[in-house]
Amino acid sequence: MNIVINLELSKNLVGNAEALFNSMGLDIQTAVKIFLTKSISMNALPFDLSATPTTQIQKSIIVEDEKPQIYTPKRQEGKITKEMAACIWDEFKKRRAVGNDNWNEAAKKISIATHMNSGSAFIYFYILNNLLEGKPNTRNMKLDDLKYYLDRILDEYSESAFQTALDSLEASLPYWDENLPGTFSEKVRELIEEIRNEEGTLDSALHESYSQTDFRRSSSYENVGSPKKEFLINGVPCNMNEFERFLQGQDCEVKVTLFYPERQEEKQWQVRNFSETSSLSNNLGSGFLRNWRANGIIGISLEV
Repeated sequence: MNIVINLELSKNLVGNAEALFNSMGLDIQTAVKIFLTKSISMNALPFDLSATPTTQIQKSIIVEDEKPQIYTPKRQEGKITKEMAACIWDEFKKRRAVGNDNWNEAAKKISIATHMNSGSAFIYFYILNNLLEGKPNTRNMKLDDLKYYLDRILDEYSESAFQTALDSLEASLPYWDENLPGTFSEKVRELIEEIRNEEGTLDSALHESYSQTDFRRSSSYENVGSPKKEFLINGVPCNMNEFERFLQGQDCEVKVTLFYPERQEEKQWQVRNFSETSSLSNNLGSGFLRNWRANGIIGISLEV
C-alpha cells in the first residue's frame, strides 16, 4: 500500500531540483525515494550536517543592503559519463541475452564498478528494457546517451528492434510533454522525425544524425557514427548478436574485409576462446577498428 505525502515547497526550490535530477535521469519522486531508502539503510542522514557552510551544499551569502544570493557549486559527483553509459549497455546486453532482468542487481554492480549513482543506473536499465519492449517511458536520460543506445540497438540487434525503440519513444512523448520541464521531449520528437523522414535506410539516417557527436572510446565504448558493419554466416546476413553466439566456443577463422572510400583490404582473424562474456564490439574496437576514423575506415565485413 502506498502513502501520498504532500510537501509545501517553494517554486524556485522545486524548479532547481527538477533541473538537477533531470540531468541525472531522475525525477523528484525517485530522488526522494532514494534519499529515504538510503537514510533507512544507514540509520542516519546520508550526508553530514554542519553549521559551517561547505562546498557540498548550497551557500546563502548575505551582502549588506543587497538581497541574499544563492551560489550553487558545480556538481561533479553524480555526473553520468560516456564510459558509464557504455558499461550500462554492455551489462544490459549480457543480461538480456540470458533473460536476466534483475535491474536492481545490475544497477548495484554498475555502481560498484563505475561509481555511478545506483538509482540513475537502474533508470537507464529500465529505459533500455522499455525501448526494446516497445513500452512507453516515464523516466528520461541524457539525450546523447539516448542517441548512443539507439545506435547500439540498430548496430547490434536489428532494424526491427530499432523500429520498436522508436515506437517506445513516440509512446513516451505525451507523458514527457506534460511532465518534463525543458526541451528534452521536443528534441526527442525532432530526432524521431529526422530518422523517420530520412531517405534511404534507417541506418544511414541514424548515423548521419550523429556524425558530429564527439564520443571517445574507452575499453568498452564504441564511437557513435562508427563504420557500417556487416556479418555473414555461411553467406547468410545476420546481426551482431547472432554472429557473437556463433563464435562462442568456436575455433575458427573469420574473413575480415575493411572498406575505405576508394579501396578495400582483406584480413584473417583466428578466433579462439570466445565465450558468453566476450564482446565482439570490444574486440573490433581494440583490433581491426582501432583508430578507424584516423585510418579512414568506413565499413567492415566479417564472414565465417
